Amino acid sequence: MRRMLTEMKPTLFEHIVAAISLYRPGPMEYIPQYIRRMHGEEPVEYKHPLLESILSETYAILVYQEQIIQALSLLAGYTPGEADLVRRAIGKKKASEIEKNKKIFVAGCGRNGIDEATATDIYNDIEFFARYGFNKSHAADYAVITVQTAYLKAHYPVEYMAAQLLVERDKTEKVVNFVSECRRMGVDVLPPDVNYSGMDFEIQLRPPDTPTMAHRDPGLAYPFPVPMDSAIRFGMAAIKNVGEGPVEAILAARNEGGPFSSLEDFCDRVDLRRVGKRPLECLIKAGALDRFGRRSQLMAVLDTLVAQSASVHDARDSGQLSIFDLMGAGGESVHVTPIKLPDVEEFKGKEKLQWEKELLGVYSISHPLHQFGGDLQRVTSCSCAELNESYDGKGVTLAGIITNIRTINTKKGDQMAFVQLEDLQGNCEVVFFPKSYLEFKEKLAVDAVIIVKGKAQTREGKTSLLAEVVQTHYEKVLSVGEEPNRLQAPLLNGAPTVNGVTLHGDDVMEAEAIGGDVNFDGPSYGLSDENPFRGEMPDWLRDAAAPHLGVNPCLRGRRDQRCTNC
Repeated sequence: MRRMLTEMKPTLFEHIVAAISLYRPGPMEYIPQYIRRMHGEEPVEYKHPLLESILSETYAILVYQEQIIQALSLLAGYTPGEADLVRRAIGKKKASEIEKNKKIFVAGCGRNGIDEATATDIYNDIEFFARYGFNKSHAADYAVITVQTAYLKAHYPVEYMAAQLLVERDKTEKVVNFVSECRRMGVDVLPPDVNYSGMDFEIQLRPPDTPTMAHRDPGLAYPFPVPMDSAIRFGMAAIKNVGEGPVEAILAARNEGGPFSSLEDFCDRVDLRRVGKRPLECLIKAGALDRFGRRSQLMAVLDTLVAQSASVHDARDSGQLSIFDLMGAGGESVHVTPIKLPDVEEFKGKEKLQWEKELLGVYSISHPLHQFGGDLQRVTSCSCAELNESYDGKGVTLAGIITNIRTINTKKGDQMAFVQLEDLQGNCEVVFFPKSYLEFKEKLAVDAVIIVKGKAQTREGKTSLLAEVVQTHYEKVLSVGEEPNRLQAPLLNGAPTVNGVTLHGDDVMEAEAIGGDVNFDGPSYGLSDENPFRGEMPDWLRDAAAPHLGVNPCLRGRRDQRCTNC
């Protein structure tokens, strides 16, 4: 849809109505022709002059159900009611009715001076479009909403995206897409925090100690007016297994006494009996309590936190007094004693990212694909979420992280695999038949980032990619199917290599043999120089812990140095 609108460049409301109606199975194949005629790149030709009054607004292409009814009435003398019955019969694929009305239509056209060949050709068009034609009045209603929401997104991007996240907070797939779109637009989506988060997604100023997570797409032609330091904060109720009750207890304490100053203050003021151990554990794993310590430390004292808070609130409920109350010192009778956090190693970055993905639906610190400097949109045909029936039978390139691998044995005893691939927008299935699985299985592992090329296939409404070629981020990609032979551009900008790999003598000959261009995207290095990124494991897969939110991501792994990029 985005590609269609980019090529169409609509200027009239009617163009939006047509786009909504064309972007459906069947009429979709006429989109390129519609766009060419719209921009004057192809002549508009009517199969009969009488059709001009009906099809002029859609450049001689049948798009709407109303046009079908008008054509049947004007050319063959059907009443509108009879024409609608014909349309419905075609839509329900009633072969006998279709054939019967074809004869009636041709005869009716003959009475209006239309020859049999032209009438048959027009009826074939009607038969095709009637199967998929969309009601124009419905399309116009959708177009009104489209224009209204487009205006809101263009002029109030932060407010619009916050509303989208709020409405769809319980639908993980949509939250993933909206968060990705926010960051693409340059809108920060901040992780949950007990001192900042509310019940739901909220618009807030980004705290000065919090690094930006937005990665504005440089390919965006429209500069969304995002106010400086504005951000959308994850609501605590959006964390799985937390629920509204525990969040209400936390918010009530925060509203009464202000932000929590320490872990002891949090346990003292929030009745963790109302929160529960499981929701508290999920809050810790999602990073909502990161300001009080490392997640490994907080998980180690989880039972202590719950026990101390329960003890204090039990005592207050029973009216126990301390010696200071008896002496008239006043104040609360019982307080949480100091909690010593153990000196334990922080969880691995990979494990923390998996928790965030599980509990939030998205990576709040950083998606693994953000580790790569290349623009994946220039490498891929579409996102995983956009892979649909419109790509059926076409060559497609996808990039993403492997989240699951399921292998089975065929009737011949050969192994094949079904791989779940996920990118910043969503996920899809990639199928490896025995031959391709045998060739590439060494590269397939959960959490591995790959680029895969193959053919899209739609079955029973579900579109998968049949894998033919797989590469990691430093390997070559050979062409597939109808695409011209070429070498894959390097994913890492500025890498001292050709197409992400070091080319020696044999490699250069191979590149030239398949028609690849040998050139450098970065500084001019000798062909014998070794690729510094070859075999390098992404930061998020290392055993070292991921940095705290307060650390500049540019300094990851070298905190004692000055950042040269900021």
